[in-house]
Amino acid sequence: MLKITTWTEHEEVCLKLEGDLVGTWVRDLEECWRSNRSKGGGSGVCLDLTGVTRVDDAGRYLLALIQETGARMVSTG
Repeated sequence: MLKITTWTEHEEVCLKLEGDLVGTWVRDLEECWRSNRSKGGGSGVCLDLTGVTRVDDAGRYLLALIQETGARMVSTG
């Protein structure tokens, strides 16, 4: 399961992820990211990955794609 919490802070759209970024939940993150990115009107994106417990190959690919667009990522460990 993947929980995605979104909010806007200092002209940046923030997405906090909690759980497993695997399987069909990768698609859920992609849809959420694309939707919030288009609504943001050029705002930056921040992904808080501190609550992510597992990532599969598709999840890693999506995170790399998001990072290439200039997103800021926060994590531990």
